Formats: sequence, C-alpha cells, structure tokens
Amino acid sequence: MRYRNIGFATTGSYSGTYTVPELDFRKRTAGWPTNTIAVSDTSLVLYLDANNYSSGTTWSDQSGTGNDMIFNSAPSTGTDSTGKYISIDGTHYAATANAIIGTADRSLFTYIAVVQPTTLNNSSYNTVMGTMATSYTQMGFYVDSGNNKNYMMGRNAGAGILITNLGVNTVVLNAWVMIGITGDGSTSFTMYVNGALLSTQVCITTAQTNGRTTIGSYNNAGSEPFRGNIAWAKVYNRTLSATEMTNEYNNVKSRFGI
Repeated sequence: MRYRNIGFATTGSYSGTYTVPELDFRKRTAGWPTNTIAVSDTSLVLYLDANNYSSGTTWSDQSGTGNDMIFNSAPSTGTDSTGKYISIDGTHYAATANAIIGTADRSLFTYIAVVQPTTLNNSSYNTVMGTMATSYTQMGFYVDSGNNKNYMMGRNAGAGILITNLGVNTVVLNAWVMIGITGDGSTSFTMYVNGALLSTQVCITTAQTNGRTTIGSYNNAGSEPFRGNIAWAKVYNRTLSATEMTNEYNNVKSRFGI
C-alpha cells in the first residue's frame, strides 16, 4: 500500500499534514473500472484508460494535465473481460500535442502501458510508446531473425542505442502484459515487465531535444508500428522506483489477469 501526505486546514488554529493510505475509488459500468479517482501525484502527466474512450480521434487524458492523445484517424475498439481496449493495427497511431516529460531526453521519465500484442513484425521494431525527437525513445517488442519474440527499449538513431534482445522469446502473443521503461536522467534506461525488473542498459550517448509522446509508432507517422491492443497507459515526469513500478502492476493485475 502506498501512502501520501495531505495538507489540511481547519477553521480553528490548527493546520498540518496527515499521512494516509492512497485509496482507489472506482465508478463501475457493467463491472469494469472506469474513472479512477486517486490522491493527486503532480508528476503524473498522462493517464489513459480505454474505458474512458468513446469514439473519434481524441483519447482523453485522465491525469488532469490536458495531455490528450490524438490519433491520426479514429481507431476501432473491442471489449473482453478486462473492459474496453483500443486496437492499434499498424495504421492507427497517436501523439500528444506537446512535449510532456521535460526539455531533454536525459530528463527523468517513466512510461507504462498495458498492451496485448497480436502480430509482431519479423526483424523489425514494434513500438508501443515513445518520444519523437531528433532521435527517438522507444519501448515495445522485437522479433529477431530466429523468430524469437523479445522486448526492446532504447533510443533509436541520432545519439542512442536500441536494445532489442531483452527477455528473449518470452513475449506471448494475444496475452495482456504491462511493460514500462524509466529514465533516471543519466545514460541508462530500465525496463520492467509486469512490475518486475527486466534489464537496465545504457541507451543514450549524448543529449538530444525532447519531443511529443507517441503510441503505436515511434514518429507519429506509422513507422515501426505496433500491432495489437492497448487498454491503459501512464507517463510520469520522474523516475518511478522499482517498488512503485510493482505497485502500478499490483493496481491493475487483477483487472487484466496478468
């Protein structure tokens, strides 16, 4: 359980701070969690839940920062026991209107997404989320020449290193999985799968200008696309700890059966 400090004031002479458990109150529709109301974390700059998407090209941000995700065209949706999901079929992709994790790619950041890969391109990158800039931050999947289905993360092109052989042949198609990467402001990224540390690797050599956050393509133009479904995603402008990444997983594992 996580705890938050909350300030308060009364009409009397006392004001102060209490440390209280972080609670998750959910409004349910047909048994599915929808709008999540939680104690504010100002470092959360993007929060997407497919249960809050209806139609059109805008996937509304639930973090309170207004960083909506805008698709190139309206994607299709589906439902299963987890709730609603959005289909990213290689022709639909999205990006925020503005950069949301700082002014340089050595900024502190965390990307997390719950996705269901359905088809992975062989000998190619399959980008779930990233940052488009002069070189590109990416996380997702990679299928090598031996048809091994791997996880991948890093910075592609420019001043970066893309690591494609993470968790060799452990990716399962048509199954929900939570993947995430963090950047600690140095040259390294760390990847997590279902809340567990997978790998820390040097991925940046020199600093580059940051850009907009993307889903389904590294450059918001359909390049190196992800094919599958996405149901949930978050972006923080700080580095979540290993414990916090585990907590994020624990908060959704029952919903997605992961």
